[in-house]
Amino acid sequence: MSSALADKNVCKICGQFFAGESLFKEHMRTHKNKKATKCDISKKMKTSNNNFQNSNTKTWICESCGKVFSRRSKFIQHARTHSKDAPYKCDVCGKAFSLGATLSSHMKIHTKDTVCCCELCGKTFSKKNNLNTHMKIHYGETPFHCGVCGKSFSTKSNLNSHVRVHTGETPYCCEVCGKGFKQSCSVKPHMRTHTKEMPYQCDVCGKAFSRNAHLKIHARTHSGETPFVCGVCEKAFSQHGNLKSHLRTHTGETPFHCGICGKSFSGASSLKVHMLIHSGETPFKCESCGKTFYSKSNLNSHMRTHTGETPFHCHTCGKAFSQNNHLKTHVIVHTGRSPFTCNVCGKVYSRRDRLLSHRAIHRESDQS
Repeated sequence: MSSALADKNVCKICGQFFAGESLFKEHMRTHKNKKATKCDISKKMKTSNNNFQNSNTKTWICESCGKVFSRRSKFIQHARTHSKDAPYKCDVCGKAFSLGATLSSHMKIHTKDTVCCCELCGKTFSKKNNLNTHMKIHYGETPFHCGVCGKSFSTKSNLNSHVRVHTGETPYCCEVCGKGFKQSCSVKPHMRTHTKEMPYQCDVCGKAFSRNAHLKIHARTHSGETPFVCGVCEKAFSQHGNLKSHLRTHTGETPFHCGICGKSFSGASSLKVHMLIHSGETPFKCESCGKTFYSKSNLNSHMRTHTGETPFHCHTCGKAFSQNNHLKTHVIVHTGRSPFTCNVCGKVYSRRDRLLSHRAIHRESDQS
């Protein structure tokens, strides 16, 4: 580190050094014409004001990250984020918390004291402000904007986590493998990859999950619930991430790029599947015939050749198909549309395969 940078972030009043300029500026506001001396025993910053009216004012500085607090209680609460101290334990399930208030909110889960209910998806909350935050997901409200890339979020905590994408900061680490995370809540679910713990079980089919969020998503496969609705075409989805990917079909946005061929996609999952084409991996295997596929959706479509299942039905004539794209092709018969046009002679077709067969006629005439 250069001496110029070091001098810039050193408090000239108390000599405290800060790694970031924002932390340094926040610290300087705690002085406001006060003179400070550092107590080596308590690690507190004791200050005295020139007019003696606030002679008992004290500030506390976190030695781990440099954050400054004007109240001791807030400092102690913050310190537990580094020490992972969780002295408040639930007598029902054993879950521990760093704050007594958080435990009180948690207890309402067991007592069923969930007075606030989402009218759109039925999810319940013990606090009204938690419900208000949740409602932003349905309404698409994103009032918190990233100053680096302009991306917006429904909550400030989500914005703070996103900012770490730009800074590369991963302050929360796994004690087993050392993997770092941007959010503290990501550590505990990650630990289950080591312990193989699957505490969340589906009441309908018995399938178990390592995360409660995964169980909730899975439960919608049984209930058919699709609480996330597109504001443009009103198509509904069971997952918020699927809605976000779908919205890009309207905006034309394809932010996920293949580093090999340059092809871009609207969703990260689509890019992941595409990468298997380059690697040659086909990890999804049919248990009936042994044929392998590079995506689970392709395997599911293939499985219907064995089961004879035809879940996609035409609402006009009732004809059923094993694949959704076959249904889409069929529906054009009822609409009378012919979206596939020959760029040579202008002839139109309702199906792409018929257009390709027609183009072969032009190629043959060019060769003769």
